[in-house]
Amino acid sequence: MKIWHVRIGMRTFKTALSVIIGLYLSYLLNLRAPIFTSIASITTMQPSFTDTSEAVKRRLFTCVFGVIFGYLLAQITTNPLITPLIAGLGVIFTIVLHQLTGQKNMTTLACIVFVASFATKTDHATYGINRLVGTFLGVAISVIINVLISSPKIHEDFYESVEKAYEEIYGLTRSCILLPYPSDLSKLEAAIDKVNKYYKMVDEEIHSPFYPDKDIQIPHNMIDLMNEIYLRFQLLEELKPFRPTIFGKNVETIEQLFGYTILYDGDLKRQEAVVYNYHIEVILKDVFRLKNFVESNALKINN
Repeated sequence: MKIWHVRIGMRTFKTALSVIIGLYLSYLLNLRAPIFTSIASITTMQPSFTDTSEAVKRRLFTCVFGVIFGYLLAQITTNPLITPLIAGLGVIFTIVLHQLTGQKNMTTLACIVFVASFATKTDHATYGINRLVGTFLGVAISVIINVLISSPKIHEDFYESVEKAYEEIYGLTRSCILLPYPSDLSKLEAAIDKVNKYYKMVDEEIHSPFYPDKDIQIPHNMIDLMNEIYLRFQLLEELKPFRPTIFGKNVETIEQLFGYTILYDGDLKRQEAVVYNYHIEVILKDVFRLKNFVESNALKINN
């Protein structure tokens, strides 16, 4: 039997709450089309404040343009033989405009708003005002809820992804001491990709009012360390197959980091052993630095 695991996240809860509040306010304000408020609330609620801000800009542009453009074209004529042609030309113009302004992802919604404004059977001015008011109300509700109720914890998500990537790096590094090279880098690659995804969000969010005192340099340093470690692992694969030969400071570092004492001799030639130990030395130093970053910053992410 297949068991379904459903996770209701904070964004889902906030989206539903914004719809509820929007519908209540639409009723109190006697808006004729409360659905416009709900649509605006749903389309502008995003994972981060930065994404929400961008969604607000796109949504307001789409609404204002579609309503006004539809109203203006509807004033040309009411002839049922001509109005469909005007609507088609309006759709073409709407699509081209959104492509030129880099709003391709909003093209479909913009066309819907335009056609709805153009073809409404009610008074066009009344329809336009209700749609604009409803949209502005829905957008305002989403922004306020996103700010007041558990604003997105992008830094926390970033550090959680860093910790998981570090665990993968730690395990692969330990394996490299017992084996000559990591057997599978796919999990580490996926973990680093996730870290990079959250880092991009952190980099964007750092300019919002929620994180004015956050230091982007530390996350940047973590990314650099993980990328360098991943590169070194890839370089070690070029030396396979062999048994590792470890000497010098690496022996002491391994004892400090993993508690292992190297008692075996590998089969690498002198030149290959020097190359191998150089990469291992870099990896071990980066793992130590990454370990310190993870441990020291885990307690600071909520500050």
